[in-house]
Amino acid sequence: MISKNGRYVAFIAERAELAGFPGNSYEQVVRFDRTTGVHKLVSVNGSGQPVQAHCQDLAISDDGRFVVFDTESAELQRADSKLAVYRHDCNAGTT
Repeated sequence: MISKNGRYVAFIAERAELAGFPGNSYEQVVRFDRTTGVHKLVSVNGSGQPVQAHCQDLAISDDGRFVVFDTESAELQRADSKLAVYRHDCNAGTT
């Protein structure tokens, strides 16, 4: 998915290695900045580490600041849900 301003591309990567996290074998959400050439891992837990579950079905805000995705990750999961949608704020670095 491409942000409306065309600067950012959000996509599912087969591994988090693309964004500098080797050894994670789950599908992760990455945002690519077409201006700076930087890949940013979006599907992260509260410690900034890749979630330990596959991620899917993403969307990106018009300006690229927010990326939403769903996952069954126990690290992000609410007690009453198996699969839930999460929003990552790329400016604040929070999910």
